[in-house]
Amino acid sequence: LVKLINNCLSHKSFPVVTNHDEYRCHANNCNRMRQVWIDVMAEIADSNLGSKLISEIRGTEGTLTKLSNRCGELIRGSNYGIC
Repeated sequence: LVKLINNCLSHKSFPVVTNHDEYRCHANNCNRMRQVWIDVMAEIADSNLGSKLISEIRGTEGTLTKLSNRCGELIRGSNYGIC
């Protein structure tokens, strides 16, 4: 996560307009925004966030079995961060 944040901070910021799950920015920044989205989705796929969320909701320890250990890798190789 620290690497991801540092990578984002190493680029000049730009305005992004959001509406629920829709993101818009100037055309000059679209590839950067797309890459950040891919990086975030791959980090989530590689993490144990799903298990942590289940544990929080249930109030007891819970686990989420991943169907693939390659999802983060596949997301990083995709054009739009969809596995």
